[in-house]
Formats: sequence, structure tokens, C-alpha cells
Amino acid sequence: MIDPYKVLGLEKNATIEEINAAYKKAARWAHPDGGGSAEEFDEIRQAHLILLDPKKRRRFDRDGIVDNNNPDNTTATALQRITMFFVRSVQATINAPQNLHLNQLDLIQGANSFFDLEIQNHHKQIFELETQVKQFEKALKRLKTKRDRNVIAELVNHHVSELKSGILAQKREIEIFEEAKLIIKDYTFEQEQGIWLGGLHR
Repeated sequence: MIDPYKVLGLEKNATIEEINAAYKKAARWAHPDGGGSAEEFDEIRQAHLILLDPKKRRRFDRDGIVDNNNPDNTTATALQRITMFFVRSVQATINAPQNLHLNQLDLIQGANSFFDLEIQNHHKQIFELETQVKQFEKALKRLKTKRDRNVIAELVNHHVSELKSGILAQKREIEIFEEAKLIIKDYTFEQEQGIWLGGLHR
């Protein structure tokens, strides 16, 4: 079990600003692209999430217990995305001005198409972020100073770290939607028999 305060080097009375600052500092050296490991980075990320969640933080402060309801649980999050899609799709049949009928939809096929589109969009965002990272890293190699400390480079590196965190977040979303596709692959959406969409009987 992790101690989120020790992981981030904080006191128990740390403010939100101090928590965020400590996370950003720790994430820079722990990120796999910066010489750290995926395990270290994940531990730091989990500590950050715990301390930002008032309920989880209070529970740890009171009982020393880290909430096991991990917000990053892929399957649980994927199920939430599936449920959200189904709820919105069914609601659309109720609110549609032309009285859209469920037999005009295949919710499983629709979900697959929607998840594929989301995965495609996240891949596009990853490409755009990676392009930015490469360009910034090229610029940083050319940024020199006569001073003992390259303050500008440090600030730009912080921005690059944020971009890399964004890439990880996009990859995380892809994992969730791919898991959602795996979950629904064993499901079908059967059409109701005796429904005449073009006639009077429904």
C-alpha cells in the first residue's frame, strides 16, 4: 500500500497547489521518457489522484486506507462508457422528433462504430502531441545560455512534460475504448419481430 504523502514528498496539511506542484515535479523525473519507469510514474499518478479526491484523502488520513476503487480500472471505466452510449442512444429514440424506433438501430454495431471513431480521434491527438514534443525537443537542443542555469529550458521542459502526460492520457483512452469493444463483442442487439417500420403497425 502506498503512502501518497511520502510518494510526493508532502506533509499531511499540504494544499491543493502544493500537491499539484509536487506531482508535476515528481512526474518529470519518474516519466518513462525521462529515465523513470512506468511503475514509478503510475505510483506518483495514483498518489496525486488520491490526494485530489477529498473522500479518498480523508479516508487515508483517518484510517490509513487507500481506496481500492481505482479510478483507472480499465474494465470498470469501459463499462461506464458502454452504459453511457446505450443510455444516450435509447434516450435519443424517446426524444427524436420523428419518433425513432429501436428497430431502426443496432446498438452493438453503433457502439462499435462510435468506439472506433473515438480510438481514431485519440490516435490523431497522439500524433499531434508527439509532433509537438519532437519539435520542442529539437528547439531545446539549440537553446544555449552563458548562465549557470538554463531557466528557459527548464520552463519549456515543463511544457514538454505536460505534452507527454497528455500523450499518456490519450493512450489510456484508447485502452478503455478497446476494452469496451472486447466487452461488447459477445453481445448482439436483436430486432423485435412483427415491427413494420414503414407501415402503421409497430
